[in-house]
Amino acid sequence: MAVIHIEIGTKSQHLGRVDLLFQAQVKTMVYEIQYKDLDWTLKIIFQKEFPFQIEAWEESNISGWGKSVKKLITKAVRKKTIMFDYWNKHNNKDLLLRKKLDLSN
Repeated sequence: MAVIHIEIGTKSQHLGRVDLLFQAQVKTMVYEIQYKDLDWTLKIIFQKEFPFQIEAWEESNISGWGKSVKKLITKAVRKKTIMFDYWNKHNNKDLLLRKKLDLSN
């Protein structure tokens, strides 16, 4: 695993320390971005081989204050892939493509 520490921000907005982590697994790689001062993390799991398809992602952050603080986690996993000219598919007649991908409306 490799870890890179950087500072991100401008004079008017400082986002604090960011850790970038890379981890190799058997068939995939994990790229993790940790915004330490914001307590926000994004993980992207992708194939090691070209075309490096994203298999899943996970985002976690803290919500609330005091005793009501909660860690929120959002996850997504790729179920299916179809190749088409998505930039031309934005009408109601194209909703069938969402069903083919097992996506809700």
